[in-house]
Order: sequence, then C-alpha cells, then structure tokens
Amino acid sequence: MLLELFKVFLRIGGLTIGGGLAMLPLIQAEIVNRKKWLTENEFFDMVCLTQSFPGVIAVNMAIMTGYRLAGIPGMLVSAIGVIIIPFLAILLIAVYLFRYIQSPGITSFMKGAMAGVLAVITGVILKLALRITRDTGSILLALIFLALSLLGIKVIYIIILAIATGLLGYYVPFIGARLGLESVYPDIDTGSGGEEL
Repeated sequence: MLLELFKVFLRIGGLTIGGGLAMLPLIQAEIVNRKKWLTENEFFDMVCLTQSFPGVIAVNMAIMTGYRLAGIPGMLVSAIGVIIIPFLAILLIAVYLFRYIQSPGITSFMKGAMAGVLAVITGVILKLALRITRDTGSILLALIFLALSLLGIKVIYIIILAIATGLLGYYVPFIGARLGLESVYPDIDTGSGGEEL
C-alpha cells in the first residue's frame, strides 16, 4: 500500500501543471475513479476540509488520504510523492531557466498553460458548487461569501466565518434547517439540539 500511495501521488505531482486546484481532477481520477480508495462524497468532503487549513491543497489531500489508508507512514510517503517532482522542477527553473523567463517561447508556453489551468480550475469550482449548493440556503451562503471575497475581505476571515456558520447551523437546528445544512448533517433535528461532533 505504501508503494502504491507513493506512485499515485508521484504521478499526480509530476503530471499536473498549475498545482493546487488544478491537481484536483487528477487526484479525483486516481483515488476515486481508478483506485476507489474514496467515494466521490468523501473526496469532496475532504476537499472542503483541506481548503479550510493552511498549506497547498494537493499536499493536504495527499496527507489526509495517506493517513486514512495507511496511517503516519502513508501520510509521509504520499506527501513526499506529491511534492518531489514539483520541487525538483522549481529548483531546475530557479537555477538554470529563470534567466530565459522573458523569452518569446517561454512567454507563449506560460500563456497557453495559464489558459489550460484556468479551464481546469473553473471545472473544479463548478463541480464543488453543484455539490454544495443544493438548496436556497446554501446558495445564499455561497453568494454572500463570494461577495465578501470580491469586496476584498481577507480569505482567512471568510473561512472563519464559514466554519462558524456551519457550526452554528449544526448546534442550532432551526438555523441549520434554514441554511439547508440538514443535507450535510442528516442527524439535524429541527426540534432539538444537534448531536455532538
């Protein structure tokens, strides 16, 4: 299992241009569709969770998946696998290629790569949006947080507010029902307090 985790995340780290969110479709293809280590619901729950913590989402996903499947050794080999090729590539660029960054060929490559990465990230965002915005309450929350982001509110404050809103919805069932959180927490009872996490 450890070798398999290392190979999967080595491939993910080595084949994805754009990193971060751009890696998510490949991670999903490998660990959900191909290996069936996680269900699609588990995968998207993990994406939402890893987005709430500091660090690169691909590394966070590798750590969580590795730990879930093989404990601390799995966590370590998955993290090493996903970062080793990007680390070596950036080292190569920094040492040898940075002086050519303004050359027409490199500029054209970057423009094409950025367009592709934008398309991939947009696809990931739409998939996440379709999964979590299934009712009026969750759509309204998503629009409020989007508006806060466009107004220049710092990301950390938006994340803290989103987490607080989710916890409030869980522990105050009436609010949870109004926000549409009963689809996330099926044990919410609109007549009594929520169960402990």
